[in-house]
Amino acid sequence: MDKFDTLSKILSIPKNELEDTLLHQKKYVKKVIIKRKDGSSRKTYKAIEPLKKIQDQIKFLLQEIYLPSEFHNVKRRSSKTNAEIHLAKKYILKIDIKHYYPSINQERIHWLFTELGYSNQIADLLAQFTSIDRKLVTGFSTSPLIANFLFYKTLYPRIKGLCEQQNIEFSIFADDITFSRGRDLSSFKKLIRKIFNSEGFEINEKKFLLQKRNEHQEITGYVVNKKLNISKKEYKKIRTLLYKCKRDGIENATGLDREKANSHLMGKVQRVCEVNPLKGEKLKAQLNLLINS
Repeated sequence: MDKFDTLSKILSIPKNELEDTLLHQKKYVKKVIIKRKDGSSRKTYKAIEPLKKIQDQIKFLLQEIYLPSEFHNVKRRSSKTNAEIHLAKKYILKIDIKHYYPSINQERIHWLFTELGYSNQIADLLAQFTSIDRKLVTGFSTSPLIANFLFYKTLYPRIKGLCEQQNIEFSIFADDITFSRGRDLSSFKKLIRKIFNSEGFEINEKKFLLQKRNEHQEITGYVVNKKLNISKKEYKKIRTLLYKCKRDGIENATGLDREKANSHLMGKVQRVCEVNPLKGEKLKAQLNLLINS
């Protein structure tokens, strides 16, 4: 049995479909350019059929992997649970990994799949189906799961050990890592930078922030100084998105089909409702008008 026969059985997708998709992979990838307010732009990628179906099957396999409680961009956890860990802490240290996905190359992805028990041949195919130009990219449904698992297998054991020694709480939400405790974290910055650099990751120095309780403390869109609340910046982003939906149409404003767009918008509004019902109800009224129009 060759490698495509084996993968066909694993993913429940016909062999010829796998072979053809891999041969013409770039044809099934749509590049999307997102413009930022400052005039710069970032690239994201969208898999279309039949590559999307293959990635969805791989995603199903990856979702079965257990990740410790510090990981929050996973099922049954959220940006809210990520922020709650650090509520009312005297000192908070925030880290953002620079060019996180592109820094994960195909060789590392291959290694991850062998760690999950797949043969070298199957791991090679899985790595090719989940990367473009031999690296992980933003937009593929499999990318967050692969990045999480790589973090778990490389950075997590060293960070966990160090935090236990120094009585520090930490949480992980995609490329945002947050640390907190009741005393200063300035000396901890050098130690944590050394760990990230040794594993081939670069910290975004502009987002390497130490926040004290008497300063504005914000984590994944939530203010955490005293009680959990939605940040002004996040609230404004949601209001702006709803305005664009009204002006341009829901599908055009979100880049999603109507069903997924509605779900996406309801999730954002629900975040506000959970921590600030007054503001949340105002947004919900606007969203209901959009959905029913």
